[in-house]
Amino acid sequence: IGALARSMDVIYRTGLATAQLKSALDCLDTRIMVADQDNVITYMNGNLINMFQRGEADIRKQIPGFEAGKLLGSNFDLFHKDPAHQQRIVGGLNKTHAGRIVLGGRTVMLVANPVKNPLGARIGTVVEWRDLTVEQRVQAEIDEVLAAAKRGELERRVVAQYAQGDLKKLADSMNALIAMVAEVTGEVGSMVASLADGDLTRRIEQDYQGSFGQLKDNANRTAEKLAAIVAEIRLASEEVENAAGEINAGTEDLAGRTEQAASNLEETAASMEEMSATVKQNAENAQNAAQLAEGANGVAAKGGRIVGEAVTAMARIESSSQKIADIIGVIDEIAFQTNLLALNASVEAARAGEAGKGFAVVASEVRALAQRSAQAAGDIKALIQDSGGQVKDGVRLVNQAGESLTEIVGAIGQVTSIIGEISLASREQAAGVEEINGSVTSLDEMTQQNSALVEESAAAARGLGEQAAKLAELMGFFKLATAAAPPPARQASRPAGQPGR
Repeated sequence: IGALARSMDVIYRTGLATAQLKSALDCLDTRIMVADQDNVITYMNGNLINMFQRGEADIRKQIPGFEAGKLLGSNFDLFHKDPAHQQRIVGGLNKTHAGRIVLGGRTVMLVANPVKNPLGARIGTVVEWRDLTVEQRVQAEIDEVLAAAKRGELERRVVAQYAQGDLKKLADSMNALIAMVAEVTGEVGSMVASLADGDLTRRIEQDYQGSFGQLKDNANRTAEKLAAIVAEIRLASEEVENAAGEINAGTEDLAGRTEQAASNLEETAASMEEMSATVKQNAENAQNAAQLAEGANGVAAKGGRIVGEAVTAMARIESSSQKIADIIGVIDEIAFQTNLLALNASVEAARAGEAGKGFAVVASEVRALAQRSAQAAGDIKALIQDSGGQVKDGVRLVNQAGESLTEIVGAIGQVTSIIGEISLASREQAAGVEEINGSVTSLDEMTQQNSALVEESAAAARGLGEQAAKLAELMGFFKLATAAAPPPARQASRPAGQPGR
């Protein structure tokens, strides 16, 4: 009796736990089906039964004779096209298995888990049914709305009247997001349209959070910055217009002065060309003079050499005259001795008497000849002495002439050197004048080009003034909240032709 009581208690407790488990499964939002080890359906909670009842008509199109109320006690293989395959999967089920089936046009996800006894043997299967049809419809609509939003079509919304729970919240959140994006883009688009129309006073006043708030702030800051830039451009365009007027006046003045400078440079270039020709002619004349001076220097040097030779010849003549004088002296002494001998011969002849008369005559004649020779030798000696004095004077004069010629040669050499330096300086001066002439010519060409550039600058300044006026006209298209401050006062433009610093 005790064992029976304990068994009854276990049965009672098991039944109570089973009842509690059934009650808990009935309260779940999920759809639960329990089958035994032969795949016979032993339990379905209310949500699953309601799902089958709502789709009963659609399911009959796929499974003829289907009735939701007769599912308990039937085999769940009726939901599968290949029961044998399903039995193999369930028979070897040791862990969670998930799969999808299409049932009456509805997509259903099945999550199956094995039910085991305390010994670990499988005694059944519990299957969770999830109807993904509504989720797929909502997801499809969300995808369509997002695709339309990507194309810029923000008027589309998710139709979520059939969605429940989290799906409805997701659809409502998506619609709210699209509406918020549409509102923000509408505000920004309206403000951009106002900017395009030139109205820079439009601002976004609605309060937004996060990135939308940043977009609002950035758009407003952009409009404010653009308004400030347009105001500054207005002021700058007015200043540019004034500056263009001044540039135009100054450029015309500069054009006049540049033209005058070009004319002066042209005259200077002509004068430099004449001066260059004159300096070149002087350089050629100096070079010719240097050549003539070099020739004269050579002739003078040759004359100096000839004078030197003449001095040497005169010295030899003087030496010869001295030798002749010595010879005449010897002859004079011979004549004197002869005279003495003749006188002694006369004395001896006189002593000899008649025998010595002939010898006396000869001695007399010899004496006469000796006297005549002595007289002639004296005359020759006097002449030679006079000739020697004249030769000495000639030698002295020739020496003086040689010294003068030497000085002349030195002077001619100095003159030749000076003329060479003058010729070199003339050539350098000619080259310098030629370079100056080229520089002046280049300067004249550059001045002509500058004159042309100044004329182009004047035309550009006039164009700049026109563009500045056009810019001011374009800036007048924009509407600003406050009028731009007037430009600072500037000096009046200098009249054309007035000299500047």
